[in-house]
Amino acid sequence: MSKKAFVFDTNFIIQNYNLNDVVKNLNEKGFVVYITQVAIDERIAQECIKQRAKYDKLESFKKEVEGFASITITEPYEKTEKLYKEGMQKKYETLFGANIIPFDRSEKNFNRILQRAYMKVPPFITSGTDKGFKDSLMWLSILDFFSSNGEDEVVFVSNDNGFKENSERLCTEFRDTTSKIIEIKDNSYYKTILDSDAVKKENVKPNSLPDVSQLRKRIRSVLESLCWCEVEDSWGQPEFIRTFTLTEKVDADYMEAIMNGLKRDISTHLFDESVPAFNIFALDDRVVNGNANVSVADMEAANKLFEEIKEQYPEYIKQFYSTAANIFNEGYIEPVEVNDDDLPF
Repeated sequence: MSKKAFVFDTNFIIQNYNLNDVVKNLNEKGFVVYITQVAIDERIAQECIKQRAKYDKLESFKKEVEGFASITITEPYEKTEKLYKEGMQKKYETLFGANIIPFDRSEKNFNRILQRAYMKVPPFITSGTDKGFKDSLMWLSILDFFSSNGEDEVVFVSNDNGFKENSERLCTEFRDTTSKIIEIKDNSYYKTILDSDAVKKENVKPNSLPDVSQLRKRIRSVLESLCWCEVEDSWGQPEFIRTFTLTEKVDADYMEAIMNGLKRDISTHLFDESVPAFNIFALDDRVVNGNANVSVADMEAANKLFEEIKEQYPEYIKQFYSTAANIFNEGYIEPVEVNDDDLPF
């Protein structure tokens, strides 16, 4: 049976940030997974906007306290923006490889989009606004790519009305342009693909609880090694320092993404002794690098443990993710907030 292509919009990424799992699941179901460069650029821009807002907030706060305090910005925004742009792009390239659909930045392509905007050709919205520019960039890149590449059948998922409300017209355009077939589905379609597996897993009931008393200690020891690093203080005495802190707690789904990406991250840094925590554990901006890097040897030990648990206790893998989240959350630092009731009159 020939495989289908699976392409998703930016809003799908936000709903399913564990893309390592998404790609793995879809590959197992016989799909070839693609992402558009337009979606990547939009996600990078979204994260850069969030970082820019933090800097703007800090600048405003500096003015408020300039009479009695000073604040020094140790990392300029331009450096942070560069880190996000290069780092996120690299993560997508590592995961998708050649399955990143490019888009044409030429003046000719811009004129194509401009004409679609004038004539309100979907996915432009026909309500009198110019909404649909980004969607049109994405759509044209998909049309151009599958005209000469890829599979004969394509599934495209999005929650944008520009696609959903014009699916019939867009599917016809795709067929006329590429001589191939495309289906436009809601983001929830991905869940329906996995439903049959979910039912099977729910029917698997363990007969008795295994003795994991020693495994508990090993899990804590191995995962704590990712969170802490032993160094010598100025007196030559050993002390432990954190490899990272969290501005927001993680959950089991977050740790599932981290653990499933460890093997890839180890391969990427195969000859390094250690790596900044942000490069390994950051799915968003909640991870803050500590005073030490994460040892690649400790990453290898964690991946070995993870593979053993998947093989020996597959029915308890969700419990492992929850335990891993609890250990990582010990590095959470609660933000200091001042309530109105705490302020003097």
